[in-house]
Amino acid sequence: MHGPDGRDYQNRITFDEITPPQRLRYHHGGADDLEPVQFRTTVTFEDLGGGRTRLTLHAVFPSAAERERVIKAYRADQGAVETLSRLAEHLAKLMP
Repeated sequence: MHGPDGRDYQNRITFDEITPPQRLRYHHGGADDLEPVQFRTTVTFEDLGGGRTRLTLHAVFPSAAERERVIKAYRADQGAVETLSRLAEHLAKLMP
């Protein structure tokens, strides 16, 4: 990942489940050569009808303290917002 601060972050994402079009499950983490961040994420997509979809992102960290550390050290909360904004922009281009 290339961050807005110009730094390259070494990450490893492993997908545990891909169930189109309802769910993605993955975990972040790995060996000592990677960023010291570990968590599991589930993303669900719920069809609301009328061309609308509810996306729910649920991330689980080993502890509340670790979650706070990741937010402070990596600005992970802002990164999630930026990622979902890019997804919205991409989907808008696909719409007729």
